[in-house]
Amino acid sequence: MPTRQEIENLKAGWKKDPCWDIADTEGFEEHKDELQKFQDHWEREWKDREQGRKEGLCVVYDINMALLDYIEALERRIERLENKE
Repeated sequence: MPTRQEIENLKAGWKKDPCWDIADTEGFEEHKDELQKFQDHWEREWKDREQGRKEGLCVVYDINMALLDYIEALERRIERLENKE
């Protein structure tokens, strides 16, 4: 059974690199519900922050969300092309 510190360390590691479903982590099956709630909370939080960031930029630049998405996609493409050099 993992200690509270091990659970908190797992959560901290997941927040730094949330590339897996934390609730499915081997050895932490007894804490599946807690870990799923933790993941759901942070995924909602990050989504809400991103939406707020985008809405703020739309207001600043007086553009709609579709145009902002297009501009940001072009910026990412330019960055990738510049990094190829």
